[in-house]
Amino acid sequence: MSANNPLIKLDEKDGKPVFLDQRELRLKYEIPVEEIYPFFKGLEEGKVLASRCVKCGKLYFPPQGSCSNCRSDNVDWVQLSADAKLLAATMIFVKPQSFANEPFYLVAVGKLQAEGINVLARLIIDDPTKARIGMPIKLKVVRTNDGAPIYCFTAN
Repeated sequence: MSANNPLIKLDEKDGKPVFLDQRELRLKYEIPVEEIYPFFKGLEEGKVLASRCVKCGKLYFPPQGSCSNCRSDNVDWVQLSADAKLLAATMIFVKPQSFANEPFYLVAVGKLQAEGINVLARLIIDDPTKARIGMPIKLKVVRTNDGAPIYCFTAN
């Protein structure tokens, strides 16, 4: 082990030398979504859908293919309302790699007025300094630059 090599360090647990790899790893995942495919189909149609357990009525967003409350796998799909109130927001300056080319952006928690559930989503607003707790926002589907549909909040 070279004392002048910044890529070699001693492991904290066992004191043995380890190599610090500085290469970027790009990972691509394929995640099965068959149980919640209606959610993605809904986005394509401009709708934000949640799953609701047929047996006990519990509403899930993000959607689930089965109910963690009563263990039933019988769910219906319901379109969420658009009107919400802003509960919290934060500006994202340090972005994940997949958003590296994006400008700084706001992530918000909004409470849907009709369903009473909280939703976490990006908040699109002309001037981020104008975001205020309690302000009305709308949940909607927009398309990314590559054409993928995503849900977000917009300022009214």
